[in-house]
Amino acid sequence: MTRYAYLFEARSIQQYILASGRLAEMVGASKIIDALTDETLGAALESLGFRENKNELPQDASGIAFSRREGGVFVTFLTDGIQAARLRALWTLVVQSVAPGLEWVDALTSGETFRDAVDSGYRSLAARRNLPAVHLPESTPFTRIAPRTGEPAAKRAKRNEWRDAPGVLKHEASKTDSSLRLKFLPEECHSEYSRYVFPRELTPEDESSEHAFPFLGADRNVAVIHADGNGLGLILNALKAELQRNGIDDAQYLSVYRGFSDAVRDATRNAARLATDRALLPHARISGNIRTLPARPLVLAGDDLNIIVRADLALDYAKVFLDAFESETAQALSVWKSSALGGLSIPGLPERLTACAGIVFCGANQPFASAYALSEALCKAAKQQAAQHKVGDLKPGGFIFHRVTTSFIEDWNDVVSETLTVRAGQLEARLSLGLYGVGVTASQAGLPAWTHLEQLKDILSCATLARGPVRELMLLMYQSPEIMRQRYARWRENLIKSGPGGSRQLAQIDKILVELGVKAPHVTPFTDDPIHPATPLGDVVSLLPIYRRTVSDVAPASRMESLA
Repeated sequence: MTRYAYLFEARSIQQYILASGRLAEMVGASKIIDALTDETLGAALESLGFRENKNELPQDASGIAFSRREGGVFVTFLTDGIQAARLRALWTLVVQSVAPGLEWVDALTSGETFRDAVDSGYRSLAARRNLPAVHLPESTPFTRIAPRTGEPAAKRAKRNEWRDAPGVLKHEASKTDSSLRLKFLPEECHSEYSRYVFPRELTPEDESSEHAFPFLGADRNVAVIHADGNGLGLILNALKAELQRNGIDDAQYLSVYRGFSDAVRDATRNAARLATDRALLPHARISGNIRTLPARPLVLAGDDLNIIVRADLALDYAKVFLDAFESETAQALSVWKSSALGGLSIPGLPERLTACAGIVFCGANQPFASAYALSEALCKAAKQQAAQHKVGDLKPGGFIFHRVTTSFIEDWNDVVSETLTVRAGQLEARLSLGLYGVGVTASQAGLPAWTHLEQLKDILSCATLARGPVRELMLLMYQSPEIMRQRYARWRENLIKSGPGGSRQLAQIDKILVELGVKAPHVTPFTDDPIHPATPLGDVVSLLPIYRRTVSDVAPASRMESLA
């Protein structure tokens, strides 16, 4: 009997979400994407009379099964060619209706087995990815243009601003609730009695509105976080090769891939919920039974997370998420191996997964598309640096952060070359260690740990150091390495003279610098890397302004209080 597979993949999701730069439209776009392969696809299947048995192969024309279904991507198995063609015809129409402007590719293929059909489908998708997407309506010289996107305008919004067709739908979607909010919230916070919401406006007309972002007093700084799992594609390729050698049947093929997809999805959601619990819930703005959280989730799919977080909470959120992702995947993969694999040995499968993140601190009025692109570049750089510290075949988890101090958000390579590098002849010294490790694997790899930099930041943020000594430290940055060493020695002398606790604080600083790889902190703040010596002091200096904010109108509430 001929088997059929229908594959669909939304592409350039981040570009679709960030197209206009308005937070409300970004929120709406993220809700559309999140619902696409969930509620939207479910409604399409229901209208065609499909019946899904989650872990069972379809037995008749109305049966359907998914080996993957999340985040704008799905792979489905069918037994009837006519029904498969009907699904494709309806679904492509639905996508163009609910998400105009979204790039996507699809493939309907067949084979003697479901596995053959899926393999053929992936080859077809790879070929179709190279075809340019067509967006309608096309623009002509006489077409009014939406100023934020450059696309044909469809409707005039408030303040006489024209929006394109995707923007109109995104804005409307932002006003509705969605399952995306619940994916980030712990289950005990799903109650309508104490309603937790995420804001959808950075510059609202009414600052007290539940939709307004709960900033820290007058500070309007946020962080864009992009996190991504390490080596997931390599794991899937190894899994595919080994399953082909073992010649498993379609039933086990479905069980293995659906089980793996669900394990990674559930682990990522649990990690995001734990990060929300620990880093965001205590800082909710409470108004009646409405609790507005200082963050705006954009994407949570597979092993990917994109979220905008208030600046002073971003590193805590990222740390908890990356740490929890490692432990949650260890537990989920253990269950998957014992259930779905059924004793089948797959060489090279890790015991856990890790993730890396890029974090960009910027003003709320700066373009999020540029900030997101930079956070994505930071995440990529973090993965590359992590690859140099593998524990076996597993990359350690961690993050790279950067604080934007200019009105223009630069390319990461330019930032490293022009801002984070000081030169003296042939010597190039870096003012950042780059990747800071988080999690068990990172500690085994010997990476500079975020907890140590956090301790250094806390010491330098204390009242006795907050003025003169730290100002001197900030001034010695961006000097030539030789001048920096002279000023560093003077800074140490002044720190000792600053008060009775100066010597004790200096000893604590030196101890932490050694932990961060600076072997002779009494002589130089740089590591002894012969090619690119680096110092963590530049990272601390960039963080100090973020954590010196004065709390005014935001009163953190404990989680127990907020749940009372």
